[in-house]
Amino acid sequence: MRFAPIVAAAVLFACRETPSNTAGGAPPMQPVQLAQRLASLDAEDENGLASLTDEIVQEDRRDARAAVRLWTGGDPAMSRKALVLLSGLHDLAAVPLLESQGPLTPEKEAWLLATVADAQIQLRSDVVRRIDLALADRRPVPLPEEYQQGGMEETPPPRRVCDEAYALMRRMTRPDENEEQYQAKLRAFLELVDKQKDAEIKREKSGRAWRRLTEEE
Repeated sequence: MRFAPIVAAAVLFACRETPSNTAGGAPPMQPVQLAQRLASLDAEDENGLASLTDEIVQEDRRDARAAVRLWTGGDPAMSRKALVLLSGLHDLAAVPLLESQGPLTPEKEAWLLATVADAQIQLRSDVVRRIDLALADRRPVPLPEEYQQGGMEETPPPRRVCDEAYALMRRMTRPDENEEQYQAKLRAFLELVDKQKDAEIKREKSGRAWRRLTEEE
C-alpha cells in the first residue's frame, strides 16, 4: 500500500514526539558515527559488538514500535494514519507488530497477521531471487582464517559461492529434512568434484520445488 509523503511525515513526527519513544533515546547514528564506533571495538570484543548490535536494532525499530502504539491507541484518526505508515514499512514493521501487547479487535488482528505475512513472503521472494542468481557464481569462498593458518586439525572441502547457494536452496526446498539429514547431504555434495557439483546444482535448480519458489517472485 502506498501512502502520501505528507501523511507519512506527520505520523513519523508524532512517533518521535511520543514520550515513551524519546525518553532516553538518541538520534540514529550516521554512517561516520557507526564507523567510529566500530573502529573503537576490537574484532574479538564479543560483548562490545553485541551491545552495539542491540543498540542499532533498538534504534531501527524505535519509530515502528511508536507507530504500533499509535495504531493500537484510542485516537481513531491517529490509528488510521499509523496503519498507513506501518503498511509502507513492510518488513521493518513485522517484529514491532508481533510484539504488540494486549487484545486487538478482530479487524486489527486480521490486518496484523496479513501485514506481517505479506512482509515475510516478500522477503522470502527477495532471498530466493538472490540465491537463484548466486547459483551461477563459481567464485571460491576463502577458508576462515583459522584454517588458512593451519590451526585446525581437519580442513573442510573447498566451497564456491554457488555451493553455498545450493545448500540454502536445498534447505528452502526440503523443510521436512532434519538437521542431521541436511548436514549429511551437504557433506556428500561438498565431497564431489566441481563438475559433479555443477550437475547437481543444475538438477536441483530445475526441480519442481525450486521452480515453484522462483515463479512466486
